[in-house]
This record gives sequence, structure tokens and C-alpha cells, in this order.
Amino acid sequence: MLAAIFICAFIFGSLSFVLEKHVIILATSLGGSYLTLRSASIYFGGWPPETQIADFIKNEAWDAIPNDFWLYMAGVVVMTVVGAVVQYKYNEDDDEKGSKRTKAG
Repeated sequence: MLAAIFICAFIFGSLSFVLEKHVIILATSLGGSYLTLRSASIYFGGWPPETQIADFIKNEAWDAIPNDFWLYMAGVVVMTVVGAVVQYKYNEDDDEKGSKRTKAG
């Protein structure tokens, strides 16, 4: 049991060094797009409370979820992809500068 804990800690610790940039970019893209559209829904309406959505899912009442909600979810997906692409492009320049600095330094 203890060996499994150490092995998993080593594996996931190693993965965190490799995937750090990707996880941060995807998390901030998803979080930002969700919060932006959730905030907009306060003014425009159509996004039911999360507790109500959980009840719809629990009761398998998929047809009861408003269509506006699905449009907001599509917007979250689109904004997440756009945000991630922009961040990858922006960070690509930083990576090139960093690699040039280490080669010259």
C-alpha cells in the first residue's frame, strides 16, 4: 500500500512538471469563459441555477433544461477554445525568448 502511494506520487509529480503549462492554460481558459458567460447571464437571463441543473440531471429531465442554457454552454466551449489558442500563441513567444536567452547566456 505504501509503495503504491510513493509510486503514484512519483508518477503524478513527474507529470506535473511536463503538463504544468497546459493545465494552467486550459484551466484559466475554461474558468474565464464560464465566469464571463455566467456573469452575462445575470443580465440576459436564461441560465438556471446550478442546483436546478443538478436536479434536472438527477431526475434525468434533460428536456426540462432551457435551450438558452445549451447556447451558453456552446459559448463556454467556443470561448474556452479561443482563450486557449490565444494563450498558447502568447506563451509561444515567451518560450522562444526563453530558449534564445539560455542559448546566448
